Amino acid sequence: MTKLKSKGGRRQIVLNDNQIKELEELARDMTIEQIADYFGITEKTFRAIRDRNITVLTAYKRGKAGGIREATSLLWQKMRAGDTASILFYLKTQAGWSEKQQLDITTKDVTPQLTRFNIMVIDDASQSNN
Repeated sequence: MTKLKSKGGRRQIVLNDNQIKELEELARDMTIEQIADYFGITEKTFRAIRDRNITVLTAYKRGKAGGIREATSLLWQKMRAGDTASILFYLKTQAGWSEKQQLDITTKDVTPQLTRFNIMVIDDASQSNN
């Protein structure tokens, strides 16, 4: 990592070719915060480097895409093998499926008549990621 002299303010940090190759590997499974920590810089500095250097941006995006591709490939293998949890995960995250549970509660009032309540619990947590 080198620092280039700028026309004012702080010197710009630049990743060298080896660091850019390393970045592509790191981006497969690390967050921006973790990558910045690895290089010993702040998230803001890493984002600035990425935003001003198309080679860094491309390496970062290629690494992220590679990690996603690997994970989806493994998920598809498990789904094809009939793994129910993997199938449900895919349907919840990609097809908008959600699990709904119905809970029936019966209570006895002070009068001899019974009061019945129907409560439907809907977990919309998976919906917020769409």
